[in-house]
Amino acid sequence: MNNETIQARPSARTQRVDGKTTASVAVPRLVTPAVLLVAITSGFIVLGGGSLELTDSEARLGLAAGESVGPLAQVFGGWDPTLAPGKVLISQLWAWLDGGTSTGAVRWPSALAAVAIGLLMARRLTQVLGERAGVLACLAILGTLGMIDGSALLGIDAMAGLAIIGSLDRILSRGSDWIAGLWAAGAILLGGWPALAIVLLCVIVIGRPGGATSMRLVVPPVAAFLAWSIWAIASTRAEVWAAALTWPVTQPSSRSLAPWALGAGLPWAPLALIWGWPSIRESWDDEARSLVRGWLQVAGISVLAGTLIPGLSSVCTVPILVGLAITASASLDRAWTGGLPAGPRWSVTILATILGLGWAGLAVYSGAYMAAAQPYYRIVAFVLLILGLGTGLMALDVISKGSTRGAVRVLILVAIGLKVAHSDVYVTETNYRFGKGPWGRAVGQYVPPRSPIYITHDISPALALATEHPVRRLRTEVHLKAEPGEGPKFVLLTLPEFEHWPDLAPKILKVRVFQDEYGGTRVLARTEGRLIRRDQE
Repeated sequence: MNNETIQARPSARTQRVDGKTTASVAVPRLVTPAVLLVAITSGFIVLGGGSLELTDSEARLGLAAGESVGPLAQVFGGWDPTLAPGKVLISQLWAWLDGGTSTGAVRWPSALAAVAIGLLMARRLTQVLGERAGVLACLAILGTLGMIDGSALLGIDAMAGLAIIGSLDRILSRGSDWIAGLWAAGAILLGGWPALAIVLLCVIVIGRPGGATSMRLVVPPVAAFLAWSIWAIASTRAEVWAAALTWPVTQPSSRSLAPWALGAGLPWAPLALIWGWPSIRESWDDEARSLVRGWLQVAGISVLAGTLIPGLSSVCTVPILVGLAITASASLDRAWTGGLPAGPRWSVTILATILGLGWAGLAVYSGAYMAAAQPYYRIVAFVLLILGLGTGLMALDVISKGSTRGAVRVLILVAIGLKVAHSDVYVTETNYRFGKGPWGRAVGQYVPPRSPIYITHDISPALALATEHPVRRLRTEVHLKAEPGEGPKFVLLTLPEFEHWPDLAPKILKVRVFQDEYGGTRVLARTEGRLIRRDQE
């Protein structure tokens, strides 16, 4: 029989033998919730938050960060309607503060938005269920595979997600007031109309008293949309503005959104299943039940909307992940106190054991292989081996004793192991095998600072960003004559383009020949003219 009992708060007074009552001395806690929250946000998100190189879709935002401020993103010298204007402005501000465009202009705003999501929901759970539940909520959000990775590959759009979560949190807790409307305005600027659509769908479907659609909720996003539209039409063409609105509709719906989001929520998301036991729900008061039920409804609505409606899947992963994390953390908080019936207690321990043993097997196998075959990973390999063995042994102890507290500790070890493997192995291998940084920097070193590089063919946006130069696409080679600026102009060409350079275009000289990852030859060339040394600029 499980020997865990419900924890009671320490009494403020002590009863003496002689019948007199004296005030008890408060015992200071060595680890406060604030310290734990700082450790979670720093360890899982801030540590290595800007290390992973960008994918091509993310690099487009990085390229736009180096351009002038406008209502729409500018990539390769043209308007890009696929990027939300709010994200572009934030990345441009970061690039200005950082002294130039880089991976950090994309990664760090997203990482800080993820931290804000974790702290926002930790605050809400603390108000409703207590400090322990708040810490678990932050851990269950930020200690997931999706938030640790923080990339578009796992469907994480933290900046748009922050606005969506902020708006829904306000609506579910305080109603559709002006603050919820301001969050909704941020959603439409950071995620486009799909982000606002998710907020309104949740409001309509959940239909809580005080949380219905109101003027205070609708006016701020409508005003933000109109202001942006006026700016966009005045600065560009109506066709570009219309393309920004219709682009999400051209994207397909995601049939695999639910399992993909569940995978991004590992190792905590599967523990949301224990909410189904009545003994878990009945231990909460009405406010706690309302909170958890509301976020579980948000997750369900997001799954259906992202699966069935084209264009919405890109902004649904974060609400799904947060909804499952809130449900799991609230349920685990109840499981931590003990005293559960056999059904939910064994559900917690079995799920934690499966996740713990699964991760232990993967960590031990990978760690042993890297320690034997890849000496440069030997230290991290031993760390993974130790974590894997410790997690596996603790998982076996948990299932043998039926300890729900031990189950939470197993999940924490799995989350730590995921972070170690991601930051020290996955990031390193991905940057080495697929990153465009070395190649881009090799090209950029032959071009004077701040000078643009011109192209006449499609290149990877990640490569263009890695050159650390503005990249402009030419309609034809002849248009190179009309490009502004003094001194030679640099063009990056394929070998056939260089060999068949038209006579009507400005004459070019070969600067350097490069070979891409597929064995193709690229030629960096320049027009005639006097070169300016770097130290003379």
